[in-house]
Amino acid sequence: MTKKHFDTLAFNIWCILNPDHRLSAAVAVAAACTQMNPRFDTNRFFIACGVVNQN
Repeated sequence: MTKKHFDTLAFNIWCILNPDHRLSAAVAVAAACTQMNPRFDTNRFFIACGVVNQN
Protein backbone atom coordinates (compact mmCIF):
# COMPACT_ATOMS: atom_id res chain seq x y z
CA MET A 1 0.00 0.00 0.00
CA THR A 2 1.12 3.53 -0.64
CA LYS A 3 1.04 6.66 1.52
CA LYS A 4 -1.95 7.76 -0.52
CA HIS A 5 -3.84 4.62 0.57
CA PHE A 6 -2.96 5.13 4.23
CA ASP A 7 -3.95 8.81 4.01
CA THR A 8 -7.31 7.84 2.53
CA LEU A 9 -7.93 5.27 5.27
CA ALA A 10 -6.95 7.75 7.99
CA PHE A 11 -9.16 10.49 6.55
CA ASN A 12 -12.17 8.22 6.38
CA ILE A 13 -11.62 7.10 9.96
CA TRP A 14 -11.15 10.75 11.00
CA CYS A 15 -14.63 11.47 9.57
CA ILE A 16 -16.30 9.06 12.03
CA LEU A 17 -18.11 11.31 14.50
CA ASN A 18 -18.38 8.94 17.45
CA PRO A 19 -14.96 8.95 19.17
CA ASP A 20 -15.36 5.37 20.45
CA HIS A 21 -16.21 4.09 16.97
CA ARG A 22 -13.36 6.14 15.48
CA LEU A 23 -10.89 4.58 17.93
CA SER A 24 -12.19 1.06 17.25
CA ALA A 25 -11.85 1.56 13.50
CA ALA A 26 -8.34 3.02 13.82
CA VAL A 27 -7.17 0.14 16.01
CA ALA A 28 -8.61 -2.48 13.65
CA VAL A 29 -7.09 -0.93 10.52
CA ALA A 30 -3.74 -0.34 12.24
CA ALA A 31 -3.60 -3.97 13.36
CA ALA A 32 -4.17 -5.16 9.80
CA CYS A 33 -1.59 -2.73 8.43
CA THR A 34 0.97 -3.83 11.03
CA GLN A 35 0.47 -7.47 10.01
CA MET A 36 1.20 -6.53 6.38
CA ASN A 37 4.10 -4.24 7.24
CA PRO A 38 5.88 -4.52 10.63
CA ARG A 39 7.38 -1.06 10.07
CA PHE A 40 3.92 0.52 9.93
CA ASP A 41 3.91 3.61 12.18
CA THR A 42 0.80 3.08 14.31
CA ASN A 43 1.24 6.28 16.32
CA ARG A 44 1.50 8.38 13.17
CA PHE A 45 -1.61 6.67 11.80
CA PHE A 46 -3.52 7.31 15.05
CA ILE A 47 -2.60 11.00 14.87
CA ALA A 48 -3.85 11.16 11.27
CA CYS A 49 -7.08 9.43 12.33
CA GLY A 50 -7.63 11.96 15.11
CA VAL A 51 -7.60 9.44 17.95
CA VAL A 52 -4.47 10.80 19.69
CA ASN A 53 -3.08 14.30 19.90
CA GLN A 54 0.19 15.19 18.27
CA ASN A 55 2.62 16.47 20.91
